[in-house]
Amino acid sequence: MIELKWTKDMEQYLIDNYNKLTIEELAKNIGVTKSSIINKAFSLKITNNVKNKDRGNINIFKNINSEESAYWLGFIYADGYIVKSENDKKHHNYELGIELQESDISHLKKFNKIFNDYYKIKTRIRKMDSLDILNGNEVSNRLNKTCLIRIYNKEIVNDLIKNNIVQNKTNSDIFPIIDDDNMFLHFLRGYIDGDGSYVVDSKNRYIISIQGNNKKCFEFISNKLLTSFNINSYITKDKTGWKLNIRKKDDVLKLIDLMFNNSNIYLDRKYEKVKDMKKAVFNRNIKDN
Repeated sequence: MIELKWTKDMEQYLIDNYNKLTIEELAKNIGVTKSSIINKAFSLKITNNVKNKDRGNINIFKNINSEESAYWLGFIYADGYIVKSENDKKHHNYELGIELQESDISHLKKFNKIFNDYYKIKTRIRKMDSLDILNGNEVSNRLNKTCLIRIYNKEIVNDLIKNNIVQNKTNSDIFPIIDDDNMFLHFLRGYIDGDGSYVVDSKNRYIISIQGNNKKCFEFISNKLLTSFNINSYITKDKTGWKLNIRKKDDVLKLIDLMFNNSNIYLDRKYEKVKDMKKAVFNRNIKDN
């Protein structure tokens, strides 16, 4: 390899990414040898580079064949984002991010366990104007405290892309297609944890719903639920997008059992809703008897 002359931009990229990427990744992205990276880092007095073994299972999304990979694929499809930026031939940025309300920080910690707790989980105060606009409401200028994990890894991002997680997914009709029944149920549980809800309303109606913009995804899920599990659902449209609904009580309870029996990963806050639903059914059965 013909050595490139280090520029200020190359040095800044090294400084910004030395504790995020391996020596091999930095050398490839910048276009220099590994020894050049090491020497330049020494001269700039930057340390604490990562090693692949420190970051746990970076191959988790290569094959969607486990509860862990299917659940988190569904959750990321709902509540995550990816960035794949190639501004020029030398500098690349690959990022996976998930941002939740601060009270759900334990869920990000579950995700970070996959990577040996390598990545930092940060909190910040955010204006919720964009969410107001998305929901068709007036801008309220309200603030909310959130927690955020950002993962810089080319392999993870590319594997997510191969599984149909795309940038700017709000306006895309691309979505993950999970044919295996067991993996589909884990995926769906993750998706509902991100963008869905479990409700018993004032009229004692049991409801599972998911809000989104991708009608084709909802059509796939609806068809899969019917053909594989004999569960009926329907799709509606409102001013903010599409909604997939399951409102027949027996179907709601059946799907809950299918998704949560022998499951190990779920958003604790929504699992409490599921337990409340099951408890309400139990209490009503006792009362009726």
